[in-house]
Amino acid sequence: MFARAALFCIALMAAAVSIAFVTTPRAHTDAELAYTLCAGRTENAYRLSLPPTPEEELLLAAGSTAWQRRQLTDEDRTVLTRLTHERCGEHPARDRPEVRAALNLAVLVGGGVVLYATAPYRQILLRRLLRLRPTPATGPDAGYRPDLAAAVYRQAADAGVTLSGVWLDAGDYTQNALAFGHWRRRHIELASGMADLFDEDPDTFAVIVRHELGHIRNRDVDVTFAVTALWGAFVVLVAAVLGYSLSGRAAWESGLRDLGYRLLVLGCLVIAARNTYLHAREFHADAYAAAGPGGTRGRTARASLDRFLLLLAGERSTRAAPRRGTPSAAASEPAPSPRTAPEEPPDPEDEGPVWPFATHPPLARRRAVLADPARADEPTAWEAALIGCVAMFTLTLLMSHSFDVMLYRLHTGDLELGELTTLRPVYAWLALPLLLPAGTVLGRGVWACVVAAAGRRSALVTARLAGLAGGLWAGLALGALLLPPDSERAGWPGVLTAMWWRGSPGSTGIGLAATAALTVALTGLLAVACRTLGPRRWTASLMGGYGTLVTAAWFPSALPAWADPYLYTFVLALPLGAGALALAKRDRRPAPVTAPPPAAAPPAAADTRREPAAPAGSRRRTALAHAVTLATVLAALAAAGRLLAGAPTGSLLVLTETLGLLLYVLSLVGAVLARHRAELGQRLHTGAACLMAAALLLTVDSLFSGAVTPLAVLLVPGLAGGVIVAGRTTADQLHGLRIRNRAPATAPARARGRRH
Repeated sequence: MFARAALFCIALMAAAVSIAFVTTPRAHTDAELAYTLCAGRTENAYRLSLPPTPEEELLLAAGSTAWQRRQLTDEDRTVLTRLTHERCGEHPARDRPEVRAALNLAVLVGGGVVLYATAPYRQILLRRLLRLRPTPATGPDAGYRPDLAAAVYRQAADAGVTLSGVWLDAGDYTQNALAFGHWRRRHIELASGMADLFDEDPDTFAVIVRHELGHIRNRDVDVTFAVTALWGAFVVLVAAVLGYSLSGRAAWESGLRDLGYRLLVLGCLVIAARNTYLHAREFHADAYAAAGPGGTRGRTARASLDRFLLLLAGERSTRAAPRRGTPSAAASEPAPSPRTAPEEPPDPEDEGPVWPFATHPPLARRRAVLADPARADEPTAWEAALIGCVAMFTLTLLMSHSFDVMLYRLHTGDLELGELTTLRPVYAWLALPLLLPAGTVLGRGVWACVVAAAGRRSALVTARLAGLAGGLWAGLALGALLLPPDSERAGWPGVLTAMWWRGSPGSTGIGLAATAALTVALTGLLAVACRTLGPRRWTASLMGGYGTLVTAAWFPSALPAWADPYLYTFVLALPLGAGALALAKRDRRPAPVTAPPPAAAPPAAADTRREPAAPAGSRRRTALAHAVTLATVLAALAAAGRLLAGAPTGSLLVLTETLGLLLYVLSLVGAVLARHRAELGQRLHTGAACLMAAALLLTVDSLFSGAVTPLAVLLVPGLAGGVIVAGRTTADQLHGLRIRNRAPATAPARARGRRH
């Protein structure tokens, strides 16, 4: 939790510092340029006014028409300095980007502290919350439902949590609660529907409140609101930078504006990564609520929480729009009470859409983690991709300012001119403050993934680790592409050549894929070995430290030269040695006693039914849809190849268009691999949104370039719509074929009375 928060905060701070190097005022550059030109003219005129030396007289005698005195005495330099001062004025002060960096950092941190400190008060004022006091039910000072507040305070005392207030949102009629506040000032907000729940089902009310108290006890509220406050201050800072770039006062307007756009993308990535972290905190809060009072897992608390999750699922299915234009029978029925909630899990197709970056996980996954708490910290491929993207984008941004750091070192005397070996240095040590928390998150995430798959098939562990490696690779590649090599101040070539594989832009895809695969493979091998040898309390900390060392090995030049062999020896020897010990321990185990195989079931009768043949027109339309989908997939693969080969990506709009096409193809693949129809539809909707957004951005880019006609404005979204329809047809058929091949032939079809 704290490693993720440190990663996000360091990324935002590093981006705020990098802004300072491209915010030089135009007035300063104009004054410096004017002084340089004036001083040059003055020096040339003064040199020409000096009498020629004997060597220069020989040049004149030889017929040379252009000459200039090259050597000046100390007396001449004194006179030249006086003339320059008289004609050109004082030399402009040196630009101080380090001062602006400190100011940007102070504004970011100060704004984050202000937003963090005022968060609970803004919550109370904006939502018009009413304070609930645990006063007696009778008397002149009796407030609204003092028994409600008294119950919450009593539960907080049992949990060892100090509350600063209990509040009621009278405008929210749902049965919901919310924990908010900051350090040492925590509050609980109750929706007005919680009052009815307290009267009808006190056990469920207690479980919901205990869930929110779990957020406070686990310090989720403190960390989440701190990261959110810093992110809000960062967005305000980037908005101010964009406004400054449009004011005409910046020296590099286009570069500053382009950097501002990319930093907004970084802000979106950080908030999306934060949302994926919020899923894990919900799981831990559910586990705390299900444990019941006293810290022991009680059946009553767990049953009440599971019943409440079923109730939420039922309400979602009731509120869901009916399909195929047929009114749903459940739409006119009242929501079931907690006492009468269905005991069977809801139909997965009635869960409603679940967005990948929602702040709360799907209800089905919450119930699954509630039954298997080991899966609470298990990361997803989305989370690995976001962490890799944030880390690579930020360290590329930091290392692109190595030249500015070199100038600062020259100015402060830390670096002498004789020590310079190149005018384009790459300081890989700038990436260490960001790589260390990123490695800790990856190491602990791989450990949680292995623990969650313990006792199951080894193929499941391999598949989950492969998903993490793929997500990490995609995130690293996208993070590197967000600063293209043809950018004015980009550091892509320097970043790649500083990595362990000494890469170049042409081998970006292979190098980053090898980096992600080796990182997850070595960390996963150590995690599996530790699991086999027997986990200890410090195993998670060991995995976090090892992940830090692995990410530090990405950039060998970030550490002293003498440390490289020791680092790589330890990184390779630790998982290999632990794996050898785990194999030796497994070989010493006694062979398990195998039970006799069960009797073979009689063969089922062959199903001779045939589906009616589709008409010729329908077959032609389906074939056309498959052809369009195949062409789209090939175009996406070609675009991905160009990006990974290091081809210039152009503007940020062009990169976003390409990524939209790639995300659409990935959504099609995910739709084909979906478990049920609702998940298929959700992924198809997500892919359609990505492709349509890419088409609209292409239209906007064409309008800006001036090479577009009104027909093209209508044609591009229309073509995108046709591609979406074709992709839906292909995904539907492939998904149905996969489901039919996987399902047994004798499995009875489940009746769906709610479908018409």
